Amino acid sequence: MRVAVLRGVRNFVVEDIPQPEIGEDEVLIRVKACEVCTSELYLWNGKFKGLSFPLYLGHEPSGY
Repeated sequence: MRVAVLRGVRNFVVEDIPQPEIGEDEVLIRVKACEVCTSELYLWNGKFKGLSFPLYLGHEPSGY
C-alpha cells in the first residue's frame, strides 16, 4: 500500500509499505482520500521542537 511520509520539515515522500495484518476484532479500510488537518501544518513547517521523523500525518480518512 502507499503512504505519504513526512521525512523532514516540508519533505513529504510517497512510499510503498506492506499491507498491515488485522486481528479478529479489526477491519481494514481502503482509504480513498485523507486530508492533512490545519493542526498538522505546525508539524509540516517544523514549528514543534524535538520532532522525530518520520511522521505519518492525516487523521481524516475516508474510504470503504
